[in-house]
Amino acid sequence: MKTIIISILIIGIFAVKGKCPVANFQGNWKDQIPARAFSLKLNQASGNLKGNHCAITPDGNRIDCALDDTDVSITGTISNADSVIVTVKSFYSNTTGTAVIKKIDDNTISWRILTAPLGVFYIFNSAILIRQ
Repeated sequence: MKTIIISILIIGIFAVKGKCPVANFQGNWKDQIPARAFSLKLNQASGNLKGNHCAITPDGNRIDCALDDTDVSITGTISNADSVIVTVKSFYSNTTGTAVIKKIDDNTISWRILTAPLGVFYIFNSAILIRQ
């Protein structure tokens, strides 16, 4: 009897863990710092995240942006309720790094580079972005 109860508890824990809600990162996100331009366009389906970024330095001399909406520079798999680690590709240097996107609330996320792309890139190291 004790073994049956323990088995049921273990199955219940795995069932609940598998149903853990994931954050909604879908949408267009924009940095709120007026002196620079940084935005993300993210699509989410079945726990997978993909999209692109656009980063323009404050003086406008350097641009690291997708050429069109079909270009993908951000990919990741959402595995918990409030954050996702993504691979990010610089359009400037065509190299990849990693970043973490964290949900702050339903309309606010944070962005932070974990490992920078090799070479020259102009993606901002950190930002707070608001859903547009």
